[in-house]
Amino acid sequence: MAPTTLPNQKTATSPFGKDSSLAGMPIKLSEMLAVLPVAYIARGSVYNIAEINKTKNYIREALEKQLNGDGFAMVEILSPCPTNWHLSPVASMKHIAEETVKYYPLGVMAAGVILANAALRADKQTCWLPSYGGTMRGGTANCSVKIADEEMGSPYIDEPDVLVVFNEPSYVKFYDKLKPGGYLFVNSSLIHKENTRDDIHVVYAPVTEIAAELGNVRAANVVMVGVILSHVPMVSTEAAEVALEEYFAPKGEKMVEFNKKALQVGLSQKV
Repeated sequence: MAPTTLPNQKTATSPFGKDSSLAGMPIKLSEMLAVLPVAYIARGSVYNIAEINKTKNYIREALEKQLNGDGFAMVEILSPCPTNWHLSPVASMKHIAEETVKYYPLGVMAAGVILANAALRADKQTCWLPSYGGTMRGGTANCSVKIADEEMGSPYIDEPDVLVVFNEPSYVKFYDKLKPGGYLFVNSSLIHKENTRDDIHVVYAPVTEIAAELGNVRAANVVMVGVILSHVPMVSTEAAEVALEEYFAPKGEKMVEFNKKALQVGLSQKV
């Protein structure tokens, strides 16, 4: 068992499954470091050829950041451990693809950055504040985005008007904090809890599944941005597309166009 072992996962030293109440929740190192003033943080995997190639690009970008003197860079790689997991090599790869990435999303926290940059392009007052909760207490990585027409006195958000949750730990932690009348956007691919409040608007969207169907599960963030804007048009689609272009431009024109498509698919999810 390691600090990154998943809850209930069986290993050589946790033959009955990891008990998170005793051993703690998995440590998300990338999210912990991402809130510091670092140059580059990414998480990749090696469970298929496509992911290996993406991870190679992450490593290349990280090395370039270091060589250019931009600051600290790190690439976290999800790799199999068939012996200690008591799985065959093929089954261990499948475990990473189907289970591990649910706790350790691949890629580089995007939805909040894109919304904040889109608001800037729309000449609005904007603040983006990442945060990380203590892992041993079941904490989750999250970020707060404030968008306003007038100057704001603090980046802190006590009761959000809009809450976006991608996984169940985030749902449990922030659900009760949503302001009455607010909007709750739920990634129904990974969250299967029922809403028990009658004073909020709830939008269920299987963004992880949608992104996978488009060809890249990491586009779930962008799909969700589209879903949000289809219900709460805090910025224009044009401003969001400009923000996407700026965010993904270093990865090439194909990646920009792919994410614009993901945004449009998200916008079409309004029910």
